[in-house]
Amino acid sequence: MSDFSGLPPQRPPANWYPDPEVPGSLRYWDGQAWTEHRQRGNVAPGPAFGPAVVGASYYLQIMGQDSGPYTHLDLQRMAIARQITAPQMVRTSDSAWFPLSSVPGVFSDKDWTTALILSILVGGFGVDQFYLGNVGLGIGKLLTLGGCGIWALVDIIRIATNSVNDSMGRPLRK
Repeated sequence: MSDFSGLPPQRPPANWYPDPEVPGSLRYWDGQAWTEHRQRGNVAPGPAFGPAVVGASYYLQIMGQDSGPYTHLDLQRMAIARQITAPQMVRTSDSAWFPLSSVPGVFSDKDWTTALILSILVGGFGVDQFYLGNVGLGIGKLLTLGGCGIWALVDIIRIATNSVNDSMGRPLRK
């Protein structure tokens, strides 16, 4: 199996990606290695892995017009600044349109809805912060019982208004 050699130490999050061995199909990357799970059929081509992800030029569809080219780093910065959203359509110079959420590393692998539900139901115990990867904040929230409820309420509002990132600084996937 391919191990994404040549990539920087930060690997793409677990998700379905274009299969490097079988064109036109998707394969599941578990965050560390390729699994044997594949989806075949009529799959729209997405970005390639390895240097092509980092070095590729991306074009965004903004109000029906092509905008770009943008680098992978540009997309990350625009996502953090909330200028682009996960369902927004993007393409490389040699591919069809696909959702921006398919580009690894731009958005978090953590889901906004899950974070909000955890925050509402068990946020006083810090479970929402543990889910987002903020272990230190989760422990602090657990020991103080959500700051006597105040911290828990603030986190519910912050997550509901989509102003919270994961522990790596990436916006939550919606």
